[in-house]
Amino acid sequence: MKRSFVHNCSGMLLIEVLAASLLVALTSLLLYSIYWSSLNGMKDARSETLASSTAFAILESLRDNEQGIAWDQSNNLAIPFDVDTGVVIPSGMKAFLKTQPLSEQPHLVGLRVRLEWNGVKETKSLEMVTLVRK
Repeated sequence: MKRSFVHNCSGMLLIEVLAASLLVALTSLLLYSIYWSSLNGMKDARSETLASSTAFAILESLRDNEQGIAWDQSNNLAIPFDVDTGVVIPSGMKAFLKTQPLSEQPHLVGLRVRLEWNGVKETKSLEMVTLVRK
């Protein structure tokens, strides 16, 4: 009687287990990278929304207080704008205010607010402009 060492086994081979593990690992890595990039995108979007609302609040505060704005001889704001507006600049953001006289309409001055902050990958900035009467 001849004995056979090969039996009718119904289990999985080691190579099949390794292939299934590799497939699960690659799928998990792909899902993690998608999750991470969407999380970074959400952080950038939140920062841009915060910068936009802050810049808008600064400009509206200056427009509402047109008569209280102090101008020097070169049409620049004479008083630092963060004192006048009462708008709190979020931490991690820098705000800059620049005036721009309009030669075609001398009674108007352009106010430009620029906010800068460190995004997830690079430094980002946002600018808004409005006009006020002198």
